[in-house]
Amino acid sequence: MDVTIKGRHWSPGTTFREFATKRMQKLPRIFPSLIRAEMTLTREGHRHQAELRVHGNGVDLLTKGVDVDPRTAVDTVVEKAERALERRKDRLKDRKKRAGARGQARPAPVAELPPLPRTRATVTVVREAAKRPVLSANAAATSLLRGRKPFLVFTEPSGEVRVAYRRGEREVGILELD
Repeated sequence: MDVTIKGRHWSPGTTFREFATKRMQKLPRIFPSLIRAEMTLTREGHRHQAELRVHGNGVDLLTKGVDVDPRTAVDTVVEKAERALERRKDRLKDRKKRAGARGQARPAPVAELPPLPRTRATVTVVREAAKRPVLSANAAATSLLRGRKPFLVFTEPSGEVRVAYRRGEREVGILELD
């Protein structure tokens, strides 16, 4: 990882540069695909502001820290970057886990079953009439809106068969099947 340390209104000495470089060398252990880190130290009166930009494959991160002591500002900004990179790494791991779980959940293709042997036995068909509730149109609409079904087949008290269906969130249509 390339490390660049710049100073604004202040020129950091060699010992300070070594300290900051040593602190930033921990970042690739957390996120190995980092390419470049740029630290800018600004002195404004008695305050020191440290700004760290980290670039890598899929990572562009900016963290800032302010303190009276420049070393404390560097520690603050590097700790923020470490936490942000750990969160990024955890998100990537979680995404990979979810993608793997989705990939494993797919069922294997099922081979076609052989056809059943033909027999000369007779087949009996049994038909049952569906039970249709006897409701008025208003009662059917209310019942449909309370439930989750897309339609309701019902019989009016006069004996006519009707179908109530959802038209929208709070709208119901009625079909007459005479």
